[in-house]
Amino acid sequence: MRPTFRFPQLLPAIQLQDWPFYFDREQRAVLGRIREVWGEDCVIQIHGGRLRIIAERGRMEYWGGEELLSAIARLVIAGSP
Repeated sequence: MRPTFRFPQLLPAIQLQDWPFYFDREQRAVLGRIREVWGEDCVIQIHGGRLRIIAERGRMEYWGGEELLSAIARLVIAGSP
């Protein structure tokens, strides 16, 4: 059985400064959608205003949210990444 990534539970306010990376609901939904389309084993890198996805089918790079969402839609319609 593969381990599944889980977002951390909300921490008491005193510990918030110890965990600098929090995603809002919209960001968590997008990350979840990426994993649904490209698989749980894909690697997601966010750097320099772009998003890279490294999956079994290769490396994809997106420069904006609209580009990423349209790629997700195309792959869902096609039925496979």
